Amino acid sequence: MKRTLSIVVAAVVVGCGSGMSGDYGGKDCLYEKLTFKSDGAVYIKFMGMEAPGQYKVDGDRVVLTAADGRGIVFTKTGNTLSANAAGMKIRCTKQ
Repeated sequence: MKRTLSIVVAAVVVGCGSGMSGDYGGKDCLYEKLTFKSDGAVYIKFMGMEAPGQYKVDGDRVVLTAADGRGIVFTKTGNTLSANAAGMKIRCTKQ
């Protein structure tokens, strides 16, 4: 009796090579500036202070998590990130 074992491994790399790099902000953005690095790091400038965080891209969704664990999920359309948080519509555009 012959046994065959098949293992299929699939890996999805999120955030790398996703085109997410550069600064986002603008008058309708809750943050003064979001600086995305291609390695999955993001720097969040809010109220004059800058904090590190991480992000992952999943299709048109960009999940941003600050170092303190708080996060927000944006929808990416072209060069604009949009989200609804605390009853506010947030739109951050690439600078």
